[in-house]
Amino acid sequence: MELYAVHFANEFKYADYRTIYHNDERTELVPGFVFLYYVAKVGEQVVLFDTGFRSEETAKGFGTHLLDVKEEVLALTGGRADIIFITHEHFDHVENLELYQGADIIVAKDAWEEMQKAYPKVTSQLMQTSKIQIVEDVFEVQGSFCFKVIGGHTKGSSVIYFNEGEEKFVISGDETYLLDNFERQIPNGNVYSLEKNREFIKQVYNEGIIPLPSHDASVIEKYPRISEHIVRII
Repeated sequence: MELYAVHFANEFKYADYRTIYHNDERTELVPGFVFLYYVAKVGEQVVLFDTGFRSEETAKGFGTHLLDVKEEVLALTGGRADIIFITHEHFDHVENLELYQGADIIVAKDAWEEMQKAYPKVTSQLMQTSKIQIVEDVFEVQGSFCFKVIGGHTKGSSVIYFNEGEEKFVISGDETYLLDNFERQIPNGNVYSLEKNREFIKQVYNEGIIPLPSHDASVIEKYPRISEHIVRII
């Protein structure tokens, strides 16, 4: 398997200490907050873990600067996806989903229900063109990926576990925004269930699982670049 992280945007006007860390009341923005999603190649298949977004209007509203990654992603994926895992329903994780008609989509039941409310036209179209796998707890994909509903960050927030050799990884969505949450075992400041978020962070830490969150600049600083905005993790 090959695994890549796509760095598609910077800055977020709500990424302050209150949002990132539970029980931290500082209003300053936390450094190192970026926007990422992940792409895997498994044999001939292209697998996406979330999709990012591309609306300049939306970006402006959130104080976010979109990066021009279109050609880099096209070169990496060939403009297609066979399987798409959705970690949760927030705009920066799902709004490019409409670009990948025909992919198998794996999503938590509660996340899909929220997506149907927020994006009725797109989800209705996807139901005609794609296979939607609705998950309430755990779903295994081809013996390679384990999709698990956590329900910490949002009610339908989910993560994806997989192994590479002796190492175990988890694509953690927004169960934590930063790796520092895992390292210091501090829950998110923005959660649906503090208990479930805390339990997930503790499990990842205790089991030595390598987390891959969606908003930490250190992910793109740690691994080798294959292009300006894409790094290879595996």
